[in-house]
Amino acid sequence: MTWFLDLMRRRYTCKRYDPAAAVGHAELMEVLECLRLSPSGVNTQPWRFLYAATQAGKARLEPAIPAFNLAKFRDCSAVVVICARERTSEEDIRAVIAAEDADGRFASPGAREERLAHCLRMAAADAQGGDALRHNIEQCHIALGMGLAAAAALGLDA
Repeated sequence: MTWFLDLMRRRYTCKRYDPAAAVGHAELMEVLECLRLSPSGVNTQPWRFLYAATQAGKARLEPAIPAFNLAKFRDCSAVVVICARERTSEEDIRAVIAAEDADGRFASPGAREERLAHCLRMAAADAQGGDALRHNIEQCHIALGMGLAAAAALGLDA
């Protein structure tokens, strides 16, 4: 794992972007694919990603950018916004369990039903306690880390 540790030692948080530098479309798509494939609790992947790689696209996002980040936002060639779902629905959980079942991840039908019941109980408890959004935001932090690692692997400032 030395290569990954070396990569993490080289990566840094970019403080200023060169407005003349551009992220290639293929590189941006690789970062987005790494984001899409990021792990999450219960594998629900409770996020959506918005990205803009044109000035017109960025102009649509600019009203949501805090003043302290405007200069960086305006100078970067592409931006990705990670959006958390407000809650994870029963339908979302059933879809994950069905996919895991199709992949053969359960040793028995009983194991499938046990996992489904457990995940539904967790989602219900989060929803009742008002923690569903907080939980999903925390899951988005996992995707953020994966995206930053992907950018570092591609030699992109992030």
